[in-house]
Amino acid sequence: MAEVRLGALGLGPDLGAGLDDVSEDGLCVRVKAAVAPESQVEVRLAGPGRGKPVAVRGAVCWCRPDGGRFAAGVRLARRLTHSELSELARYPPSHS
Repeated sequence: MAEVRLGALGLGPDLGAGLDDVSEDGLCVRVKAAVAPESQVEVRLAGPGRGKPVAVRGAVCWCRPDGGRFAAGVRLARRLTHSELSELARYPPSHS
């Protein structure tokens, strides 16, 4: 699951529609609306059965139409830890 909210504080509406890929310093997320490059976002990631989601901030690098939604690349402001990455990598991509 990926919750994607515009703004550095993550107070905007949830635009998240799925998670395609996770790496130490970036994500590919599906969003419900186009997001302009360089937009600041907060992404909350959680796998099934995971208690507290991992919250990370980042900037959108690119956004393009993809199957009725949009795919967006997000460059993270901090690297995911090995533990966070291992936990999230156990789950297949999610498409809402």
